[in-house]
Amino acid sequence: MKIKQLLLTALLSTSAAVFAVEDSGEVEGWRYQISSDPITDEDNAFIEVDGDWGSILTVYCEGEELIIYFGMNDYISEFEGAEVDYRLDKNAPVSKFWQTSRSRTGLMYPNSPDAEKAFLKELLSSSTFALRTYNDNDNPITRVWDLSGMSAAYQKIKSYCKTE
Repeated sequence: MKIKQLLLTALLSTSAAVFAVEDSGEVEGWRYQISSDPITDEDNAFIEVDGDWGSILTVYCEGEELIIYFGMNDYISEFEGAEVDYRLDKNAPVSKFWQTSRSRTGLMYPNSPDAEKAFLKELLSSSTFALRTYNDNDNPITRVWDLSGMSAAYQKIKSYCKTE
């Protein structure tokens, strides 16, 4: 988990000048970028889309590493994790414990690589994603993302994501 947090912190805090951008653009409302590390030549890629209330959903790939990040645009917790309830389309809600980002304003899907790959497939085959967590004062923070266009955007970076 610490590696994921470090990768995500690096991803979200580095400027495009650090990595050589090979391709970037927008597909059906989703932004994508493919770049390579100038020191290691390792490729990385991500897709992202804005949700409500200034939130963001990012799928980041670097080799075998897959990070699914939900930027909530709100302070969540002083702790390294939070209980979340999420729902894909009209399916039954699911409750899990997720890791918070270092800034404590985002959440990352917390499981094993196989579970993350399965979760990514669920996202790719869904239309909407709703997520609720609670801050330290037990106030709910709920965000919703429109997932339409995600599959098309993912096709742009799929060869850089070892998720099959």
